[in-house]
Amino acid sequence: MPKEINVIFGDGNQLTISDKVTIEKVLGEIQSINYERIEIPDSVGQNFSLGLENDLKYTSTGYLEINKTYYKAKDTKIVVNLDNYIVALGKEKIPGLLGDKLSR
Repeated sequence: MPKEINVIFGDGNQLTISDKVTIEKVLGEIQSINYERIEIPDSVGQNFSLGLENDLKYTSTGYLEINKTYYKAKDTKIVVNLDNYIVALGKEKIPGLLGDKLSR
């Protein structure tokens, strides 16, 4: 369990999540997703990426990177819910985040 999650939003803003309950919720959601291994993720725009640990990253589009191996989420409902949750957390702390656009 990481002590913090580093969030880098698509507009360049950054946020560090250090609240244990929030970290457990985010990791629980990411772990509950079924993934399939892929060669290279699509590089379509994303709301954020999460730095979970040294070689573990997750993006709002449902991609998980572990030691330079990529996986794509199969359950889009969880991906969308997690995207909305992280963007809402960011908007609480960073006014005008993502140009104040509505998330997907």
